Amino acid sequence: MKGGTISDEEFRDTLSTFSQEVEPFLIRSVDDKIVADALTYVTKHGLKPADSIQLATVIELREMMKGAGERVIFVCDDEELAKTGREENLEVINPRKEEDKIKLKRMLMRR
Repeated sequence: MKGGTISDEEFRDTLSTFSQEVEPFLIRSVDDKIVADALTYVTKHGLKPADSIQLATVIELREMMKGAGERVIFVCDDEELAKTGREENLEVINPRKEEDKIKLKRMLMRR
């Protein structure tokens, strides 16, 4: 419950679920380059700072993965941020849209 309290068992269950769900994702720290790029997106697109850091990170990841032939998909349910991602030539999936939710589930099942 957001802002409330939960039992120890609920906490352990939530932590376990989070750990399982985050495992297939790459966790990236924010460095000076990401912050500098994020500032560019704040001015270019009028994004909020946290959104611009998210965008800068996924764009950097896309550039890193090009050499490996890997596909990078931006999963985002914020329409303004998703629109900006598409403007920056990212493939975007919005998990709140039914067709995107189906696409995402298929992709995760292939792993």
